[in-house]
Amino acid sequence: PALVMVLAFADSMHMVFAVREGLSKGLSGPEAAKFSVRRVGPACVLTSLTTAVALATITITSSELITSFGWIAAMGSVIAFIAVITVIPTFSALLLRQKGQTTVPSAPLVRGLSGMCEVLMRNIAKQPAVFIFIGSLVLLFGLAASFQLEPRYQISKYLPDNPALLDGTHKMDDHFGGAVDILAVVRWKGTSQADLLQAVSAIRDVHNAVESHPLITNTWSVEAIRLWLTDSAPSGGLSLLRDFIADLPAHWLDRLLAPIGNAALVAGRVPDLEAGEIRELADDLERMTGAAIAKYDGVTVEITGISALSARESAPMIRM
Repeated sequence: PALVMVLAFADSMHMVFAVREGLSKGLSGPEAAKFSVRRVGPACVLTSLTTAVALATITITSSELITSFGWIAAMGSVIAFIAVITVIPTFSALLLRQKGQTTVPSAPLVRGLSGMCEVLMRNIAKQPAVFIFIGSLVLLFGLAASFQLEPRYQISKYLPDNPALLDGTHKMDDHFGGAVDILAVVRWKGTSQADLLQAVSAIRDVHNAVESHPLITNTWSVEAIRLWLTDSAPSGGLSLLRDFIADLPAHWLDRLLAPIGNAALVAGRVPDLEAGEIRELADDLERMTGAAIAKYDGVTVEITGISALSARESAPMIRM
């Protein structure tokens, strides 16, 4: 990963600068390599170790993909440290054998930073308790701030930077009420006439519950077709609805009824919302649709959809 490359590059630069510093002091290549390991090695150990531990902590998440990434990145950090701490000193000792090869003075910025670090190092050595206290306060402040963070992201922000694609998303929001679907899956038992009548009634109540939410801009289900048929042929009844659905193409029918099993979809469209808003919307719909079907025996409803599931499942992982 890029993070491992950055860590290895940073440690390598520190090791190279330490070797250069040793050479400028008149040390030979092997002596400068030994000097760099003693001077910079402990800091490289700390940076690599803390990074590896931090990456390993994300393996406790329930996502297999993120767990694999955590292990690979943690092992990559350790491997990068081993490569830096062995390769650079070894090549320095082999290729730089004469003493004092580097006599060019350091740049003013480098000298200034080195002097600042020297002053800081001496002060820490004199008063370690003070700096431990300050570091502990910073750590506690960071922990408190991290617990206040809420997972926030918006799907449109992760789309490719393509004006035509963004324009198409805005047009879907304007013409279709949104590009995001929140789905309510209604399931029922039995295939008798009474069961089907109860299922149609339950779908109607779920449809009305989804449609009543202020964030839902457009609702599509068997109930929407029934309402349209009722306006066209008020006396058609359930038989007309059944005949109309039977004549629908398969790709349309799959958006309404499950090909296997007794289940139907009620789809509510919403504009591009932030993940927290979608999560709250899914919770509201779960409560509203559950209340709508409470009077029916053997009927269940489940709020699903890519947006709802990703918003719900990503929040615990991001909080970790």
